[in-house]
Amino acid sequence: MELSFWSCTCNDSGSGVLLKQRIPEVALFHGCTLEAWYHNVNGLITLKANPSIPAFLQQLGTTSLGPSAPASILRFESSLGKSREGIPTQSLVAQVLSLQKTGELLERVALEETPTLESGNLSGLWTLQSYVEPRYGIRILSLYSCDAQLEERSDIFSHRFRPTYEPSATTIEETGPDGPRELETPYRQAIESKTLGIVRFAREYHNLDLDGTMLEFIFDLRGQIVLHGCWAMSLCNQLGFRRLRPASAQPGVIWREPKAFPVPKVAPQWPPAVSTGSRGPPLRPAKRSASVTGIFSEMAEKQHCPSMCEFLLEFWQADGFLGEVAFQCHPSEQSDLRVLKLTQQRPFQRADGRKFMREPPPQDGAVAVVSTSWSDGGWLNFKLGRAEHLATKESDAQVNAILWLRQGQEYVPVWSSGDADSVEEFIDGKWCWVHVWGGENVEISLRHAGTSTPRPSSTTPRSIPKLDVEGAATNPGAETVKTPQDQVCGATFAAHWGMSEEGAMCGHQLAFQVCQRFKLGRSTRSGLLKCLAERVANFHNMNREWEIFVQAMKVKHHEAERELQHQEKIFREAMEKYDSSVDMFQRSLASCTRRHLCEEEDFRLREDEDVAEATQVKERMEEQQQKLMEFQLQEEQFQISLEQVRSKYNDLVAEDARLHSQLQETRERRLYQQAELLRQRHLQDDLAELKALKAKLMKLQRASKTEQKLTAKFEDYLRKVANQDAKTLRTGGGYILNSMAKVEAQAFLRELRL
Repeated sequence: MELSFWSCTCNDSGSGVLLKQRIPEVALFHGCTLEAWYHNVNGLITLKANPSIPAFLQQLGTTSLGPSAPASILRFESSLGKSREGIPTQSLVAQVLSLQKTGELLERVALEETPTLESGNLSGLWTLQSYVEPRYGIRILSLYSCDAQLEERSDIFSHRFRPTYEPSATTIEETGPDGPRELETPYRQAIESKTLGIVRFAREYHNLDLDGTMLEFIFDLRGQIVLHGCWAMSLCNQLGFRRLRPASAQPGVIWREPKAFPVPKVAPQWPPAVSTGSRGPPLRPAKRSASVTGIFSEMAEKQHCPSMCEFLLEFWQADGFLGEVAFQCHPSEQSDLRVLKLTQQRPFQRADGRKFMREPPPQDGAVAVVSTSWSDGGWLNFKLGRAEHLATKESDAQVNAILWLRQGQEYVPVWSSGDADSVEEFIDGKWCWVHVWGGENVEISLRHAGTSTPRPSSTTPRSIPKLDVEGAATNPGAETVKTPQDQVCGATFAAHWGMSEEGAMCGHQLAFQVCQRFKLGRSTRSGLLKCLAERVANFHNMNREWEIFVQAMKVKHHEAERELQHQEKIFREAMEKYDSSVDMFQRSLASCTRRHLCEEEDFRLREDEDVAEATQVKERMEEQQQKLMEFQLQEEQFQISLEQVRSKYNDLVAEDARLHSQLQETRERRLYQQAELLRQRHLQDDLAELKALKAKLMKLQRASKTEQKLTAKFEDYLRKVANQDAKTLRTGGGYILNSMAKVEAQAFLRELRL
């Protein structure tokens, strides 16, 4: 019902009457189907004609600052309880999505795939609305109820915007408490008029008699009231049980409820927009809106931070005091990085008996690095960086820091840090221990001089160890007096009676009583109150389940610690065996290493020889390859020459065949005519050849005679050489002939005889 509330603000009956109310771009889905798209036209709520998913995504892209910036808010009903995130079953969930995640979600819807989330799937009704940056970071809840006598009641509160609409997923510890803040009369009237106008519109044009509703409004950057959503809504189905006139109405006078309420005019001008850092000023000047003009002017004055605050920062190691430093903070728009010098001198800034129980260890030049900055609404952001030269003791206890706020002559604790990480660094020519907190910070509200409410820090806050800070904040030195009512039948007073020590009924007990009484089904009972009571009971049950889960996890943690100690003992024994095995292995490794060194030296020598031989082989291979390349080149040249010779030979053969054919033809033509001429020519040729042969024969005969003479003379010479003594054998040139010449001459003579 709460998700389909947007249909009550739009008149589709054709009467032409529309509700004047600013809303974001809202798309209503049922599973994978886009059922409606509600938007503003000149400040009036109307349906988008021909809605489509690509057009809606394009509209979100025009208002988004980037793919990772917040672009839309997804609202759905959880089907799976997530106690860690503080989401019980069957509760409304609001999740901020970036433009990229919105595109991925709508892409799956366009493909008709049901999106699945950690808290359940989106198979039922769910809405997707554009992200509107709120002014001053607040959201306003308007609770409307109407009883059986038509007596209406309006309760309006303001909350911070970020804890509910956080872009990144946060846990219960990170979100922290967000108590309601009451608004002044002008702001209440502006929101109340809008709420009553919506209720009257739903009754007039949709025939919906609202028994109660919880609407959420915000102020955009232009200062206009925007209807942001509906968290709860109940209807009165049996209209006959309601009186049509209130008890205070005069008899005989018909009482008629108005259909619209005027929006009060608060101030003629809206104050200038506050810089949000993420969104710039509007592109065009905002129109005058009587509903929101000057609403936050008084709020800004009430949230003005004090001119100066004094703090005390202490460092402890378990119960050991390490040092303290007092500093002041003045409101400033810029962040201030400070290096504070710690002291241990008496008298101490804050009296504590543990500081006098033991003498603090001496320390020289201990400093702490902190950062302070102021934000809108009087919030001080305190960030602890590191501490140097702390005289810590050698123990397992970690170093912690405690921040105190001075109020008059007393100090009130406002924050306790987590355990610091110890790192050894080289500073100023010596090694020292540095304790780092990793940027742990906290935001503190300092609007009123007598109060100090810490906002949730970036890390999970924890209680200050062994310090009764609550008693010090309210009544220092007061002790709790035990009374008989503290234990009732073995149970505490609060657990037995459902009441606190101050006598106030616990919220979950009240919700349980409301659920029990309203189960009777009477029409005179408020349906909205029953709905809200059931949600409170669900949250209480989820809290109890979470406490049981935490206790079970603690038991498992202790069991895991015991198992870890047992495993550490086994690990130490295994390490001892491992060390002995390592010693034996090292000795065997040393002997094996020496043996391998000798083998390595021999291998290196053989390797050098093989390298030298391989070098020679490589050189020979290069020479052979070079010769082979030369042979291949010659072969190519010879192949080319052979091809040329073959071509010439073929040409000659062809030419010879052609000439033979011509000769044959010529012979056939002139065979009878030139036969005698041929015979004469042949005869002449034969005679000429005979003369040449005779001349050659005479020449050969003369050469033969000359050769015979020379042969005879050479034979005589050889005989002379062969027969004479080798010692007296001389030649004409005066050279001595060796014995081989004689042997050869004799052999030549033997051949001549043959």
